[in-house]
Amino acid sequence: MLRTLLIVAGIWLLAASPCRLPAQGPGNRIAVVVGISRYPDVEGIPGLRFADRDASRFEAYLRSERGGRFDRIIVLLEEKATRKAILAAARQAVTTAGPNGQVFLFFSARGRATPAAPEGAIFTWESREEKNSKNVKESNDSAMALSELQQALKINGGPRIFLFADLCRTPAEWQAQENRINFRVEDLARSLPRFSGLLASEGAQRSYEDPDLERGHGA
Repeated sequence: MLRTLLIVAGIWLLAASPCRLPAQGPGNRIAVVVGISRYPDVEGIPGLRFADRDASRFEAYLRSERGGRFDRIIVLLEEKATRKAILAAARQAVTTAGPNGQVFLFFSARGRATPAAPEGAIFTWESREEKNSKNVKESNDSAMALSELQQALKINGGPRIFLFADLCRTPAEWQAQENRINFRVEDLARSLPRFSGLLASEGAQRSYEDPDLERGHGA
């Protein structure tokens, strides 16, 4: 997981140009920024070194002149990034933005979609992992299923939605068949109208933190 992945490369491309983030009509512009580096379940869900920092930098960009005008920016870092809080913020964002508005979503956290749990979920602050009878790790209901996020965002005549997602996998899950979270996020994007997304990596690519690369990031 890293700032120099495609997710932030896209941001810096915007910053390097005279253009601001796209704006349209009289609707509201709302952003929801989520970053989780430290999970209480330290044994089940490995922590991340830079996720909260990435989220804070994205927030700073949105608040800058190049980010344009935002009517509200909801920031949920670490213990504030619970499943309930994230879903509530997403619902509030699409409802407040209105048909002519825009919603920007940023996620920097752990995510997983495995054969044992193929639907796909984003690990929120309170997420825990347990092993089933076959000694296979499974997340409990505290993780935020992508279907829940889809339902929170899906309203009639909703706003344009822009998603920036860096959902880091563990080294044991780098093979695409072991963790297909990015494939599931792509499915989410196709299921919603007026939805655009930028992922940190494609489904079969690796994204991870490496102290040997610039500022501890790797790709």
